[in-house]
Amino acid sequence: TLQISTYATWLNVPPVSGYFSDGIALKAQLVDERGTNVSAKTLKFCVDGAWTETCGGVWSGNAVTDSNGWATVSWTANTRTPSTYFVNVTFLGDSSNATSKNTSNVTVLPEIIVVSAPAELRTVMGAILQITILLKEDDGPVLPSAPVRVTLEGGDYANGTTDGSGYWSFNFDTRGLLTKRYTLATTFASSTNNSSAQGVTRVLVEFDADLHGNSIHDNSGWGVYANNSGSKIVGDTIRSNAYNVDVRNGTLLLYNSTVGSSALFDYRVMDGGSLFSTNTTFNRDKVQFAASGVILHVRWYLDASVLDPATRSPQAGVRVVLKDISTTTVLDKQTRSDGVLGPEAVTEYTQDSSGKAVKTPHSLSLPDISGSGFVLHMDASKNLTVYNGADADNDGISDALESFADVSWFEGEGHFVEGSQIYKEPFTSGNASILKVGADSRITNENTFYSTAAGTWWLLLRLTSDDGQGRFRVVVKDSGGST
Repeated sequence: TLQISTYATWLNVPPVSGYFSDGIALKAQLVDERGTNVSAKTLKFCVDGAWTETCGGVWSGNAVTDSNGWATVSWTANTRTPSTYFVNVTFLGDSSNATSKNTSNVTVLPEIIVVSAPAELRTVMGAILQITILLKEDDGPVLPSAPVRVTLEGGDYANGTTDGSGYWSFNFDTRGLLTKRYTLATTFASSTNNSSAQGVTRVLVEFDADLHGNSIHDNSGWGVYANNSGSKIVGDTIRSNAYNVDVRNGTLLLYNSTVGSSALFDYRVMDGGSLFSTNTTFNRDKVQFAASGVILHVRWYLDASVLDPATRSPQAGVRVVLKDISTTTVLDKQTRSDGVLGPEAVTEYTQDSSGKAVKTPHSLSLPDISGSGFVLHMDASKNLTVYNGADADNDGISDALESFADVSWFEGEGHFVEGSQIYKEPFTSGNASILKVGADSRITNENTFYSTAAGTWWLLLRLTSDDGQGRFRVVVKDSGGST
């Protein structure tokens, strides 16, 4: 009797991986018991199921082995969420070769997403710059109807959704901002099938002014009358006019200026007018906002130095977070190599036809240090010294530097100020930031302030005691320590 037996076979199925929506090559090699590659044989591939006549109702494909015994099929993972799946391969056998099966893994990875954004742009102060980004997969296909958001210096700025072609545009409004380089980060948060991505755009805002360093005063009518204008006024003194600043049918940018002592109004925002007031003092009791006005946007500078509490040396790379009264993040960034953060333009309030939207008081914190931070009333420009250490009472001075709970930071500005300008406002430091002096009867000021032009300046203090009978001794020293 002549008995003829088939050769035993074995399937080599290597694990593979690929990205969601991309084609993934599933491979298997057929080898007989002698180690010889078996060619021209059909292999059955089945993802997530054992092969039967229907492959268990899941995806399947066939391929024929080449001269080296390899068979390859292309499988697109757009019906699977990123994960690891079984891939089963079966050879049904024939008259010469026995049946064989083997199982391996196929891993589906999240698709790599890319935010294509302009890297470097430049514009002049007061311009509104449109920035367009493209959201796409790294191998080309665009990502439509996807949510994206933009941060400015770490603070929330804008958000939206890409169109059908993967594009989204937003406006960078430089009105009222400082002249410097800004960092805008456009972010796509990860989804089930796609990785997160971020694109960074840096915009240089350059100086541009129409009036600079002027004194406009003692006019019976207007000091500055801006009608159908786009003017920029920087470093001017506008005071003692009937109407100090009047803007209508256009936009006026007012930087680093002094406005005060008007007979009627410091600011008038009339029909179609927009006024952006940055680091400029004015009397909030003397603002006229017409029902047809567009906006009054009031900003101040924040400049913070972060020092080591023991050595007083500058601390680079310290993360500083500023949030407004609604806990919205305004900025989230690190100090420079000189330990300084800023200057940053921070909003005190905006006003339109619906009324005021007050953003202050703010909270400033160092997230890497315990404590929630301290309250900061951004109703005037601040130049702060903050110590990088634990601060149990959240007053801005680290525990290592204070032996009394009343040690606190103080505020100042180098502008002419009317008496009612600060302390009568309900949202400002003069009215809200009242500090009780403890038993040691001393207040320590750890701050330095912006330098001012040479001349004679008034230091205005408002002091009161619980019973109205207290007396106070005030000592002022210059930077050299002289009284």
